[in-house]
Amino acid sequence: MPADVSQPATLTGSQEELLLTAPYLLIGDPTQEGGEGMLDLGQIPSATIAPGTSKALGSTIGPQQQADHVYDRGPRPQVTLSLFDAQQRALAAVLSSAVLPDFSAKITAVDTTADTVSVEGDVTDLVYAGDVVTIEESVGNDGDYAILSLNYDSGPDETTITVQGSIDDSTADGRVIGFQEGTLFRSDVSSSHVPTLVVIPSQKRDHAVDQDGVWWFPGVTATDLSELQWEDSDGEDANSEVEVTLTGLRVEEDQAGAAIQPGAQLMFTVPPWKHPESPLDWHLPEPYATESDVALSLS
Repeated sequence: MPADVSQPATLTGSQEELLLTAPYLLIGDPTQEGGEGMLDLGQIPSATIAPGTSKALGSTIGPQQQADHVYDRGPRPQVTLSLFDAQQRALAAVLSSAVLPDFSAKITAVDTTADTVSVEGDVTDLVYAGDVVTIEESVGNDGDYAILSLNYDSGPDETTITVQGSIDDSTADGRVIGFQEGTLFRSDVSSSHVPTLVVIPSQKRDHAVDQDGVWWFPGVTATDLSELQWEDSDGEDANSEVEVTLTGLRVEEDQAGAAIQPGAQLMFTVPPWKHPESPLDWHLPEPYATESDVALSLS
């Protein structure tokens, strides 16, 4: 049974699982200034971190595994997350390079100040606040965005979508793609799309990027894609908890192309910028940001 800890342990040779209750979870690209590339999933019920190893089995003659043919592949950390429905769906969208589209709507207007995009028609019955959509075929706004709110105006027959994150390019082009419920994802995710996972103990929320004891996984993938199939729930099952297990990947370069040294390629628990082997210029959004980033955003 995993130990319930308020302070995550420093990585050692121990294989003990660590249970973090009510941690904060972020996933995405930490190389973007101000943490704009990180999707904040908020506080989740729990996270169990297993800094284990991977074994390869072999045999000589016949199907029986031989004791002298078991090989240690090295560390292979896993993180089992307990999530609410909406958090699971958002996580699924980030972990996939694309999913089968549930709808596709042409962008008719953008507002870089309000971080909104307007699309043709009424899509309020197709996507909802908390869902994740993708902008494609635009000049400068391609990417995944979590929806904060939607507003349909019957006059111009347009839906205005307010998103989490920055809409930086004022060109009104491209399309908004919605995700189909319960789909299996394509397997053609390139290394540049592998997201970074950050698990923050509840007491380390403020300025987490500067604190020891925050768990950083430079690259993760779903251990079992079937866990990411999303089904709407209602009644007694509404907002029920589900479990998803992620596996840490060895990452040699971050999303911006900066080299990651071996000691930081799987996971670490020190601030990225002061890692003794591999200092990294990584950022988180408020309230997890470094104090200097917060001051800059307020200036």
